Amino acid sequence: MQAHKVAGANPVWLQPQEQLIAFSRGEVDALFTWRPWTDRAVQTRRGARVLAYDRDIAHVNDTPITFGPRLTAKPEHSRAVLRALVDADEFLQANRAEGVAILAKTFNIPAAEADDILNTVTLKVQMSDVTFKDLCATLAFLRNTGVVKQTPSWREAIDPELLRAVAPDRVTYTKFIDCS
Repeated sequence: MQAHKVAGANPVWLQPQEQLIAFSRGEVDALFTWRPWTDRAVQTRRGARVLAYDRDIAHVNDTPITFGPRLTAKPEHSRAVLRALVDADEFLQANRAEGVAILAKTFNIPAAEADDILNTVTLKVQMSDVTFKDLCATLAFLRNTGVVKQTPSWREAIDPELLRAVAPDRVTYTKFIDCS
């Protein structure tokens, strides 16, 4: 927010459903979320407008795949989960219509909304230099909201070897990036 010279704002972290409630009551003035939540937000508050969709602002947001101790204790299970995610990624790339139908059914939303969601999201299981840059941007956001108090060690938290064992072509980073 400081980089954009926004003064007097108090960022808060809310789940999409909580964002809609707070926005509809006027407790928050703006929100950043994804479809279909953006469309629903406009419907909940008179005069509200969508300023930009994520597909319009060329923003990339990586979601780390996180395993707990039970999975990490058995690398063969971790690799199997990663293989399933890579297979799902490849399936969605090759079978768009079926992916839309599955998403619509799973989340009980109209197919048109599911299609809109897939238009704004690119699914790709990978570890690249962009992955680390996005993690740093996410870390900065979480620090500003008070969710994270200290910088994690990426070398301790991230194990590229599991993905490399499953899909070596998807591990393309050149170095771990220091976010401090």
